[in-house]
Amino acid sequence: MNPSNTIRIYQDDHYAKHIGQVIGGTQFFLTTPFIPATSDNKGSQFIALYLFDSSGKFIGAKIDDLGPRESLDTEQADSLYELFLNRLNTPSFCDIEIEAFQIEKHGITFGLFQSQDTDKKLVLQPGNYMSFPTP
Repeated sequence: MNPSNTIRIYQDDHYAKHIGQVIGGTQFFLTTPFIPATSDNKGSQFIALYLFDSSGKFIGAKIDDLGPRESLDTEQADSLYELFLNRLNTPSFCDIEIEAFQIEKHGITFGLFQSQDTDKKLVLQPGNYMSFPTP
């Protein structure tokens, strides 16, 4: 791995609770991006499983749109999240090292990419709920 191109994400009990590796070295990041509600938009909640090879390069994602946050069926959302988690091949929860990435799904750009506010950090989007210094 080239540390100058990767971001280390530390496993925690909040946004990075379900990150790690599966058998074979593939890294994963299971998370819940969102679009906040505004006067013009009802917002949306998503479940996203991002996958990376052992060197941190993005290899794919499964992203489900759960619809507007205000009408979210939390029981259904929790069940779907658990299904994503249970489909991982013997996950080992640990820190991961990944490169910045972007993917277009549901007409929205998802990923870890340059903040529009500053050129000195990468942010997890949509939702801007995690940020990291630029490598």
